[in-house]
Amino acid sequence: MKTRSAPFWQYALFALFSLSGFSGLIYESVWANYLKFFLGHAAYAQTLVLALFMGGMAGGSWLTSRYSAHILNPLLGYAMVELLIGVFGLFFHKIFLATSGFLFDSVLPGLDSPLSIELIRWGFAAMLILPQTILLGSTFPLISAGILRAFPDTPGSSISLLYFTNSIGAVVGVLVSGFVLIGAVGLPGTILSAALMNFLLALFVYLIAKKTGLNADAPSSGAGADVPYLRPLLVVAMVTGLSSFIYEISWIRMLAMIIGSSTHAFELMLSAFILGLALGGLYLRTRVDRYRAPLLALGVIQFLMGLLALFTVVAYNPSMELMYGVFDALQANEVGYVLFNVSSHLLAIALMLPVTFMAGMTLPLITFILFRSGAGESAIGKVYASNTAGAIIGVALAAMVLLPQLGLKLAVMVGASLDLALAVYLLYIARARRGWQVTTAIVILGGLIVVQLTPRFDPISMASGPFRMRPRSPRMLIHPLMHIDGKTASVDVYSNSANNSLTISTNGKADASIVMAASVPLLSDESTMTMLGALPLALKPDTETAAVIGMGAGMSANVLLMSPRLKHLDIIEIEGAMVEGARLFGPFSAGVFSDPRSHIHIDDAKSYFAAHQKRYDMIVSEPSDSWVSGVSNLFTDEFYQRIRHHLSKDGVLVQWLHTYETSPALVSSIFQAIGNNFEDYGVYAANDSNIIIVAKAKGQVGAPGPAVLQNQKIASLLERIHVRSLDDLNKYYIGNRQLLEPLFVTTGAPINSDFFPYVDQHAVKARYLRTGVGLASLQNSPVPMPGNNYDGALNVSQTSLSEFRPHRNAQIGRVLGEYIGAGAHGQLPQLPGDWPGVAAALKHKPDCTDPLAHELWSERLASLAIVTIPNMSGAQVNPILSFLRGQVCDAPPAQPSREILTLMSALAARDMPATERAAITILDSRPARSRLIHDYAFDALLLSYFQQGKWTQLRQVASTFKGEPSMYVLLMMAHARWHTQKGLGR
Repeated sequence: MKTRSAPFWQYALFALFSLSGFSGLIYESVWANYLKFFLGHAAYAQTLVLALFMGGMAGGSWLTSRYSAHILNPLLGYAMVELLIGVFGLFFHKIFLATSGFLFDSVLPGLDSPLSIELIRWGFAAMLILPQTILLGSTFPLISAGILRAFPDTPGSSISLLYFTNSIGAVVGVLVSGFVLIGAVGLPGTILSAALMNFLLALFVYLIAKKTGLNADAPSSGAGADVPYLRPLLVVAMVTGLSSFIYEISWIRMLAMIIGSSTHAFELMLSAFILGLALGGLYLRTRVDRYRAPLLALGVIQFLMGLLALFTVVAYNPSMELMYGVFDALQANEVGYVLFNVSSHLLAIALMLPVTFMAGMTLPLITFILFRSGAGESAIGKVYASNTAGAIIGVALAAMVLLPQLGLKLAVMVGASLDLALAVYLLYIARARRGWQVTTAIVILGGLIVVQLTPRFDPISMASGPFRMRPRSPRMLIHPLMHIDGKTASVDVYSNSANNSLTISTNGKADASIVMAASVPLLSDESTMTMLGALPLALKPDTETAAVIGMGAGMSANVLLMSPRLKHLDIIEIEGAMVEGARLFGPFSAGVFSDPRSHIHIDDAKSYFAAHQKRYDMIVSEPSDSWVSGVSNLFTDEFYQRIRHHLSKDGVLVQWLHTYETSPALVSSIFQAIGNNFEDYGVYAANDSNIIIVAKAKGQVGAPGPAVLQNQKIASLLERIHVRSLDDLNKYYIGNRQLLEPLFVTTGAPINSDFFPYVDQHAVKARYLRTGVGLASLQNSPVPMPGNNYDGALNVSQTSLSEFRPHRNAQIGRVLGEYIGAGAHGQLPQLPGDWPGVAAALKHKPDCTDPLAHELWSERLASLAIVTIPNMSGAQVNPILSFLRGQVCDAPPAQPSREILTLMSALAARDMPATERAAITILDSRPARSRLIHDYAFDALLLSYFQQGKWTQLRQVASTFKGEPSMYVLLMMAHARWHTQKGLGR
């Protein structure tokens, strides 16, 4: 026959089938992203998509196996199926929007039963993707049947090559989807790309089938009932699928604590898993048709698969140490990030590939055995269906039972035991020599005993995450207190003797740390959690109903419960193990568990709010960092759109956001999402690296009141972060929407969206590069900040120095200013760093004949100005200026000092025309001034233009800045662009 002498068409079909695997894994990846919106957590979405994906594949394979013998041209059937898959993909996004809207707006509201809500969510998710997965399941049996009919002489080679090409296409599909397509065209564009690929596949396969007559032969037949070992081998296919997916679920959780639990990390792990399957099929291709005892070979493969799986347990602790070494060696730059991803992928491959390589040989070999034994092409669908049915059981068993009940180590051992049991059984039915069987049994028993006796997974590394950095404290000071492998994450609580702290972490990422002793300096997390509870109560003291998204250590909710006016608090946490961990934080979380007003719900926030349809005076959103897979969905335009409908008429959203390990574009993307749904917002620093956003759908946010400081319980917690007065609290204020919005809308970053997940795609890179956004530094700007305590009238407490830098500098400025203003008499104040030197230098008059002395003295003046003028009123600054003017003579060498004093006087009086003139005088001075003086005058000139509305001049001057701009300069640049683009420049 013509086609048999034209292998080109055979290899063309293999190449096309690799594209089928490519598009199939794009679907799986994108569906996991879509279903996060239904299910709330990436782990649930990944588990459900795996189960449905494999379940649909099993159903499609089983149906095809029943009827394939009656299909005259399987390749034409395959082309039709690819066409239908493409049609589903073409309309998936619109169907999803309609379905999710119906679910959240019409179905879930009013439901009280958590089980009913869960079943409905999972049911809707299944309806969305099950039809496509059934169609995907039919593709392999159809194309296999077509090729086997055309090339019946080498069935084993053909089947193996099909497994390889499909799997290698899937590997590429996972990586391209996650690292390229979603970031470039969003989820709708990515799924549309897969649909277009389905249409092209359908067209090319149709042309091959019609033009070459490749499948003109009559279909092969097989009497399935008379085939030896048909049912036992289908059971083997099912059990090996079950064990493989126990491995996958367990390994993904294990590796998440080594390389991180980001979306990209999941894609690297999934591609490593599939790569092993592909290479196993490729290896088998040139050998399977020559096997004299394929059943014996299958037993040996299962034996090796089980032993190698046990080895992954032994290799886990060394893998953690290896990643520590990699992270220590790499630099935090673009090249380092690429190398980090490559290293993470290689580590995942090293751990998974030996086992999955063996797994990749099992299905082709089982199919070959049955096909050669007379089962015909129906064996293909039956084996595939049995294997995927086992995979479904494996996914559910691992995620819902083995991990929560037995933990990671024993879960892998259960999977290995199943494979080893299969090996013994296969060697028995293959009639292997008794000596082989006895030896195998002894080796298996010994392997299980050895692995069980090996040290447990290193709890310190699991809790601290090698993907970040080594623990800063010596290991002997870190004491694990709890480890729970929950349904969505592994949760740890550990103490640190170095600072007497407790930390709770998820998948190796610390979520909250609290110092348990009052005498030890606090960690930044405690100030964040204190402010998250106290600040909104200061802004809205009449709050009666509140909700908190995310348990953390329980402290934020505990602070809210200290308000006597609060009547009801709902805490929504998706992982039950977090609740158990929070119990260990003693008095810092006690009210959450003992106060009758507190109600804890283990649920996804979107589903909980949709089901209960409550309205709250306050909703506090305190998720994990935005780079963690699934968390960025709590920072999207769609989430804020829904959440605002659950606020009362005057209610506020309180959003925590980290400004460490992020970038201006990411922060801008989130702020634009908030601004798209809330009329006003105010931004406060929780500390130097975290901010709190308070947003109102209608009206202005307003200013905090003193009531919260009159609550003794809350006041004692605020005292720990050096907030003793309303002025201390206001010093944490950064700005409102009017001041800050230009900074966010002029970066070019898109609005963070569920379907165009800008944050999810870029946050992990920012985490690795360890970049930051210094929004809190706006409170530490060298000149008065417009609209932000502009008159400098805050009287911050001075009893002890705060760890918050703007607050600390204000304290230093007040102490130093009062000393200088009083004539610099008596003993110098106790100040840190070089500030005593500044005071000592300004206390003495500089030599009038020495230009260098005045240049140095003027630098001290600028240093003094930076900490005094932004933090003091004009009346408070005047005595300082009066004393300093008396220190300066009229001689020409004193000109630099007089110029600085002139600028200080103008700024102290908030006289912007005078500030403009004084700043220009300094900037035009020759010779060039010191960098400190130049930057101070430059910042003052920008302020003068800003306050006078001279946007064109502001933009021109700002564009001349050299070096790394401060957050203040970036804000001025943003306002200049914003106003000139609106045509307001002059």
